[in-house]
Amino acid sequence: MTTGNVEGFQILLLAHLIGDFPLQTPWVYAWKIRSVWGLMLHTLLHVAAVLVLVQSAAQFWRLWLVLGVAHFITDWYKMRLLCRRAWVGFLLDQCAHIAVLGLLAWGHPALRSALPLPWLRVALWYALLPAVLMFVWVYAADRRDERSRLWGWVRASFVRYSQVNGYALVLAVLYLLYGAS
Repeated sequence: MTTGNVEGFQILLLAHLIGDFPLQTPWVYAWKIRSVWGLMLHTLLHVAAVLVLVQSAAQFWRLWLVLGVAHFITDWYKMRLLCRRAWVGFLLDQCAHIAVLGLLAWGHPALRSALPLPWLRVALWYALLPAVLMFVWVYAADRRDERSRLWGWVRASFVRYSQVNGYALVLAVLYLLYGAS
């Protein structure tokens, strides 16, 4: 993979992690599973996150279109997929999204980050925190039959922890893009 592909993948992955976790609030998630319009909003938030993070974003309009359609279809299918364990569906969904991002980055080696590369990488590592917290929450939700205090605490609090950390990430990225100059 060339450096441009790696940088492009990092941009797309950061935007995905922002779109799937902090920007997918409980309200957006609830609307997404009830209505195609909620799923459209969720998809548009993903595309908007990518547009903000990419230099010369307008020249990649085909990429945004493919990304939006692929995200919409993946989430639409996931909501209809019946997994005995929600965490399995969660992981399958994330793997499908990441595979699409890899293909898109490979096909668009000219993608460049609007963030300086060191900050992009820091933001990407930090973006894993809300994602991991949400995964643990989904895993805990699958363990409802257990009366463990730990799993009950995780179910009661990890969505909030994921959102708070995600909002801090979004604010930091926006500051680095628009406020640090």
